[in-house]
Amino acid sequence: MNSMSTAPKYAIFLALALLLLPACDQDSRFAELNTNPTQAVSIPPEFLFTTAELATAGTRYEQWRSNLIYPEAMIQHLAETWYTGDKYTTNADWLSALWTVSYNGNGDGQRAPIKLLTDLIYNNVDPDCRESQEIFTECPPAPATNVNKIAAARMLRVFVFQRLTDMYGDLPYFEAGLGFLRSNIAPAFDTQDVIYADMLKELEQAVAMLDPTFPTYGAADVIYQGDVEKWRRFGNSLMLRLAMRLVKRDAGMAQQWAQKAISGGVMESNDDVFMVRHERGGSEGPNGLNTNGVGEVLSSFGRPKCTKTFVDMLKSTADPRLSVFCGVGGALTPLEAQKGMPGGNSATTIEDPNWPWHDPDFTSFADYSVPTDWVSSKTAPTFLLTYAETEFLRAEASVRWGIAGDAATHYANGVRASMEHLAFYEGAPAITADEIDAYLAANPYDAGRALEQINTQIWITDFLQGHEAWANWRRSGFPALEPVNWPGNVTNGQIPRRLGFWGDMVLNPNAQAALERQGLSGQFDLSTAVWWDR
Repeated sequence: MNSMSTAPKYAIFLALALLLLPACDQDSRFAELNTNPTQAVSIPPEFLFTTAELATAGTRYEQWRSNLIYPEAMIQHLAETWYTGDKYTTNADWLSALWTVSYNGNGDGQRAPIKLLTDLIYNNVDPDCRESQEIFTECPPAPATNVNKIAAARMLRVFVFQRLTDMYGDLPYFEAGLGFLRSNIAPAFDTQDVIYADMLKELEQAVAMLDPTFPTYGAADVIYQGDVEKWRRFGNSLMLRLAMRLVKRDAGMAQQWAQKAISGGVMESNDDVFMVRHERGGSEGPNGLNTNGVGEVLSSFGRPKCTKTFVDMLKSTADPRLSVFCGVGGALTPLEAQKGMPGGNSATTIEDPNWPWHDPDFTSFADYSVPTDWVSSKTAPTFLLTYAETEFLRAEASVRWGIAGDAATHYANGVRASMEHLAFYEGAPAITADEIDAYLAANPYDAGRALEQINTQIWITDFLQGHEAWANWRRSGFPALEPVNWPGNVTNGQIPRRLGFWGDMVLNPNAQAALERQGLSGQFDLSTAVWWDR
């Protein structure tokens, strides 16, 4: 009774005491009362950026599903009897994995890179500008010395969206990641042509922002360690990739942006490769999930087979990269002993002489080459954009428009870089300069089939980078690949042109209109090309 009767008196006394305090003291006391001493008031941008870089490299969840099972199988790098990608059938969870993780995280502690980068930029620009519809373009960094940090975040954000829109087409872009910040749980879907135009503009502006006299993320930047010049070359190289993606849709626009990218300065060597290096046993998440990308997937589960298409093509040119990429049992295997598995097979069709894609020389699944121990290691880097690809794209720009220098020189530079950057795989056998020279001598640049050569080399270089290998194949048409016609496939026996459409048809009322606007028959429409893929 006594304690209950004294409580109101204490409250009145406390209120009177607070009223007698100076105003500034009242404000500070209230602030102290409402501050959790165990929780950070704001998240340091360095932490957000590191997490975003690792999230972009990927986790087991989406790398397995939306890379290895689908694009890598569709593009005929990998095959497995249970994979759906080389059979053109649908699995909603696997098809949508990249979309899900990019926007929402994977449900096991992995943060969504779009949310991370949007939060980072939003919280480090002028507060008076944050409600602008053009927050990423119009809002200056706050403090002003944060220009390099904002620029790098904008470029990484473009990379994430480029990969997404190339896989899925129209998607939430301008309003993406602002659900918590602006209470917008139903973002508008933007068309791919508008998204591409804005991504190119974002890269141009972000590169222009860079200033080596101001601070960077330093060691928190796990890709470039805050090297401003490398970020500049990356931004321009990514601009070149986007520009060349447009050659079938708008050749004039493609040429304009390719010239701008090259003039601004693109990657110059393998020191500029945009990749995430992984430490042994590093980045363990909840439930043992590891953010070590492709290598972690391949090292943790039964490895898929290297395809007959891939193995035979590299054997036919005595390509030394094959022994780094693939081997029987994952070990070092000479070219003549390598054996690829035909795609589009099950455990029974592989020996069925009535199945068009069976293997007449089948002996045992153990006899097929699989990704080697080096590319399957948890320490294997995740390649996101390489100097080799940049050189091949420069070669193509030269062929198409006479810009970017000598096509043959860039082609040779690309081949050399593609072979030399395999040294980033820990313990992998080095490809010597003499081996590279011998390969180039035996497989010289041929101006009469330049586009085929250049884009076939991109296809080889992008082994295990299914998103890019598949996107570049759709853009260029090279190499020529024979599709399969698995019973029940959803593409009439043609290699898919997209990963379906994954807007939330229930929660977001804008999704249905975006699906219809693209002429899609439904979420499992894998045949309708994205905007740039005419």
